[in-house]
Order: sequence, then C-alpha cells, then structure tokens
Amino acid sequence: MLLLIDDEPDILAEIQEWFEWQGWDCLCAGRLAEAERLLAGRDDIRLVVTDLKLVDGEAFGLIEARLARLPAPDFIIVTGHAGEPEIEHARRIGVQLLHKPLDLAALDAAVAATGHLPRGTPS
Repeated sequence: MLLLIDDEPDILAEIQEWFEWQGWDCLCAGRLAEAERLLAGRDDIRLVVTDLKLVDGEAFGLIEARLARLPAPDFIIVTGHAGEPEIEHARRIGVQLLHKPLDLAALDAAVAATGHLPRGTPS
C-alpha cells in the first residue's frame, strides 16, 4: 500500500493516477493530520510519497516520528520548496528528496530504490 500526501488536489490526483496506472493501491491525504491518522490506523502502508511543506506543517516531523517506529514505511519527499538545509535534513534521515516540477522517471527510480513493487508484480 502506498500513501500519497499533498495539499494541492491537482498534483495529488496526478500522482495517484500515475501510481494506480502502474498497479499500486493508493491512499491519499491532503494534510499531515489526515496522513497521521491513516498511518496510525493501518499496518500495510510500506511507502509514503509526500510533499514537504503542507498547509498544516512540514512533513519532516511526520517522517521522523514514523521512522522511530518499527516497522517504518519508506519515504520519498517531492517538493518545490527545498533549499540546502532541507536537502541536508532529508539526506541525514535517509529519505530521498525529489524536486518539483516532478520528473516521473526520477520518481520511478526513487520508488525502485526502495525495493517496493506494486501489487501483483513478481519479485
């Protein structure tokens, strides 16, 4: 299961369509609080693709809280608002960071680097 987090509905819908076309089962959240509820209520979320800056905060807090719990999902940050401090922060906690506008080939490579496959894909 894949969780997508972005507070821009058009971007969220586009990313969801891309992942579902590839065979992923997706959950979507438009706010960090909603994402936290989904993560707390499910144990099948293995990968989270999130915007960094959302209307209700920055995703680093959610990511670090989840990485402290095992098993933790893998995270990929997709953002248009990353300077050197954010890039270094992502590097330090072991999270891939991609820049918007989103390059779908780079997103595919980031997902492949996590080792996760969509449902029904032979491993």
